[in-house]
Amino acid sequence: MTRGPAGSTAGSATSGPGHAGRPVRSWAPATLAIALVSATLGAVYVGLVPRGLPYDEPSHWLNVMHIAEDWTLPRLGQPDVTYQAQQGPLAYALGAVVLAVTRWIAGDLAGFYAVRTLGLAELLALGAVTASLVTRALPRARWAFPVAFGFVTLNPMMLAMSTSVQNDTLSLLLAALALHVGLVPAAARNPGRAAVAGALAGLAILAKVTAFPVAVVLLAVWAWRREWRAVAASVVALAVVTGWWFLRNLDLYGDLTGEKAIEEAGYPFDPVSAAPIPLARNVITYLWLPTEYYRNLIVSPTALDALAVLLTVAGLAGGVLALARLRTVRDWAAESRLLMGAVLATAAIAFVAYVYTTTQVRVVALRFAYVGWTGWALVYVAAFGLLAGRRLRGAALAAGAVVLLALSGWVLISVAQDAPDVSPDWPGVSSSASR
Repeated sequence: MTRGPAGSTAGSATSGPGHAGRPVRSWAPATLAIALVSATLGAVYVGLVPRGLPYDEPSHWLNVMHIAEDWTLPRLGQPDVTYQAQQGPLAYALGAVVLAVTRWIAGDLAGFYAVRTLGLAELLALGAVTASLVTRALPRARWAFPVAFGFVTLNPMMLAMSTSVQNDTLSLLLAALALHVGLVPAAARNPGRAAVAGALAGLAILAKVTAFPVAVVLLAVWAWRREWRAVAASVVALAVVTGWWFLRNLDLYGDLTGEKAIEEAGYPFDPVSAAPIPLARNVITYLWLPTEYYRNLIVSPTALDALAVLLTVAGLAGGVLALARLRTVRDWAAESRLLMGAVLATAAIAFVAYVYTTTQVRVVALRFAYVGWTGWALVYVAAFGLLAGRRLRGAALAAGAVVLLALSGWVLISVAQDAPDVSPDWPGVSSSASR
């Protein structure tokens, strides 16, 4: 009897269509508990973290405010916006709608926190879509859904980022949905579905251009399959959704992304050294802790840094070992193999683009490569599968959740004790409240 990487045997595999819902149902209580804890913890992040402490939040907020006030797109060089004004408008437009409605009902301050809360809702949705993708790639793993969901929604860095005003989480959600819709079994494939996937990828790019690896991977998969109608439908959808935006940038700034305008405006984002140790430190930090995201105003102790390194190394080593074992599983469906390859390829392209950009163009944080987060979740879930037995996996899931909660506890306590209010005179919000 062939044994799979998750510790379950081929004889008990449940990868057929009739068992598609079992991984979700059998672990539904754990998933629901994780969702409730994540939502509660996220609400604490929303309310506790001072306005403007998250990196780039002031610039993102100015974009939201600009749209909510004028209902026109921001443009670099305007006095009421800064260096994020060249970013795609989708996340800011959605935030502006939430701000306008909430401000009309409950005032300026409530509007700001409503925009932050929007990001928390996007994170929970992202966790569900990521978990669904991972479950489809590992259909034999009944436990994959709650592990992947918790890995996304309880991660302190993801919580800190998503509960600030930003454009990352919406972009990641739309990118994951594009993969979910576009990479399906043969019986469900058609040009219409490819067009929807292409439109979702385009919307992800309109939220943040760093989502482009998803479009590249989808087109590559369909071309490799010689599904030329799907390629054509997706390209048309991408062009319709994003073409106007790139043409606008070309007209306003002289290039497709507005990069030249950032340089001409004098914002100091010079590239950094490609030295491996500082680069690795930045990567590991952004996988687990929001110390840099909170402007290094909180500093993690050596023990937490060591824990972050341990979690990263253990996840990578275990994931690589588990994924290598999958090659020996005879009944692992071809579609699941393809989905896993596409998810990992997206992560690889995103990471290479991050390294090139931050060392050759201008310094960027690892959030530049977060479109590959589903791949990181997949690797970690595969590593989790090396544990044998439902009880051991349940204990490991609980232990992992406790570790992530402890990390968030340290973050929030440190913020409450040490982090100042970066922007007390917050644009568009009454300064009567300190946070």
